Amino acid sequence: MIRSCRDKHPVTQSLPMEVLLQRFLGLWGVLLSAFLLIQSAAADVLVLQNGDRVTGEILGLKDGTLQFKTSYAGALKVSVGKIAGLTSDKVVTVRFKSGGYGTGHLVPSYARMAQLRSIAGGFGNPIQIEMISEIYPGKEIQRGFKWSGRVNLGATKRSGNTDTRSLHIDAAIKGETEKDRLRFEGSLNKEFSGSERTQDDFKFLAQHDHILSKSLYFYTNVKFSRNEPQDLTLRASLGTGVGWQIIKSDKTNFAIEAGPAYVNENFDTAEDRDFVAGRWAVLFDHYLWKKFAQFFHRHEGIVDLENTGNVSIDSSTGLRFPLSNGFNLTTQADIDWDSEPAPGATSTDKKYLLTIGYSW
Repeated sequence: MIRSCRDKHPVTQSLPMEVLLQRFLGLWGVLLSAFLLIQSAAADVLVLQNGDRVTGEILGLKDGTLQFKTSYAGALKVSVGKIAGLTSDKVVTVRFKSGGYGTGHLVPSYARMAQLRSIAGGFGNPIQIEMISEIYPGKEIQRGFKWSGRVNLGATKRSGNTDTRSLHIDAAIKGETEKDRLRFEGSLNKEFSGSERTQDDFKFLAQHDHILSKSLYFYTNVKFSRNEPQDLTLRASLGTGVGWQIIKSDKTNFAIEAGPAYVNENFDTAEDRDFVAGRWAVLFDHYLWKKFAQFFHRHEGIVDLENTGNVSIDSSTGLRFPLSNGFNLTTQADIDWDSEPAPGATSTDKKYLLTIGYSW
């Protein structure tokens, strides 16, 4: 019996589509399980004093409390005193109570001890967990001052029946660290009638705040100002005292300051004077209508401690409208008041301003 070539070499039949689909889904299931297993193995690990072992993600540690995110219980807040061990899969930056820093991975160590493996691979000395001040996941702690500021400009020009020009510039720059804050604020107003200068005023403040706690700080400042309409050629003051940060947030900031100051005043025609004074200040700003505008009010007052009838206050109140790309439009009223003005000068000097500025 002769066999055909077709019998000798049978043709391979294709697999049904259902079988191929089942094999494809099975392969994806294996890959997904492996991925989840790797993710689970790579999680941060928190070991508690009672022996419980929790896996998840370190959100941060500050003020003696660790925030640890889990997939089943959300974010947990754990006191440092309850932590027996802590390891991190991702890079973290650790600040120690001694003032030092370290960046790398937290690795297992002795009970109640932590050890940092640097990004380069070296190991730091084991340290008690209570000696860790802060942990920031995945980023460096800000070192040095973080700077922000703004500058505003306004100008007017009139011609025809009158020939007047005016210029206004004000700026504020602030630098902050965890424990210190620097503030520099200044403004300049110039007015001309024809070729004659009719006004040339300025203010400048430099202040250092040493932050004692979330709400208290110790300040030292120096301020210079000139107000020609009030016959004041130069007022210089040096002050120190305590500030109370009542509110500090992205939406609202509110602080008050008080302390002694030494003041020296020089006048164009009146008699110069100097005295020891009490100083107070109010600093407030608040965003309105979902940050459509920011209301602000700041004022500083000084009172002669030997002659309490001698009081001066300068204030600035207004609305700042954020535009785009850091630009803003500001309308404000600046009022200077002196209870004992120089002869021929009024107690109150007012300026109404509309400026355009840039913030960073």
